[in-house]
Amino acid sequence: MLVAMTTITACSDTLTAPAEETLEGPRVTLFRTDSASYTLLAGDGGFRGMIHARLSNQTGNDIYISNCGGAAGVSLEKWIDGRWQTAWSPVSNACWSKPIVVPAGATWDASIDFFAGYPGGRVSPQLNVDDVPGTYRAVWFGLAKSHSDLLPLLKQLPLEQRISNPFTLEVTPR
Repeated sequence: MLVAMTTITACSDTLTAPAEETLEGPRVTLFRTDSASYTLLAGDGGFRGMIHARLSNQTGNDIYISNCGGAAGVSLEKWIDGRWQTAWSPVSNACWSKPIVVPAGATWDASIDFFAGYPGGRVSPQLNVDDVPGTYRAVWFGLAKSHSDLLPLLKQLPLEQRISNPFTLEVTPR
C-alpha cells in the first residue's frame, strides 16, 4: 500500500537519486526515489521493504492524486527481456477520498510500504516474477490534470509523468 504521510512543500528536493541514464536513454522524471538500490528483507511469509519517492511537480499545473484515506495507487514494474512488465501491485482499499493536490512547483513525498508473499505461497499480494533481483520502477495511477467530485479522474497524466526513475531490488537470504 502506498502511504503519503509527509507534507507538500515548495522547498528544495532533498530526496534524490543519482543522475539517471535509463534503460531507454536519458529521461527527466517527476518521481524520484531516495535511493538507486533497495534490499528487501526475506521474512515470515514474504518480502518486506520501504521505498521513498518524491513527486516534484514540474508540469506547470496542479496535479490531483486520487487516493483512499491518503493511500494512492502504485505498482512496480520490472525490466525483463527489453521491456517493462508488471511485477507487483498491492492490495488496497477501494474508496475515494478528497484528492491530494500538488500545486505547480510543489513536491509530494510518498512511501511505498512494500510487502509481497513468496511465489506460490498463500499470502497476497505476490511478486509476479521468477527472479526477484533486478531493475524496477514504480508506476503511480490515479494522477490527473483535473478533478471533479462526480468523476474523480478526468484526465490521467501520461505514463512518462507517472513513473519513477529505475532502481534495483535485491533480497536478503531466507
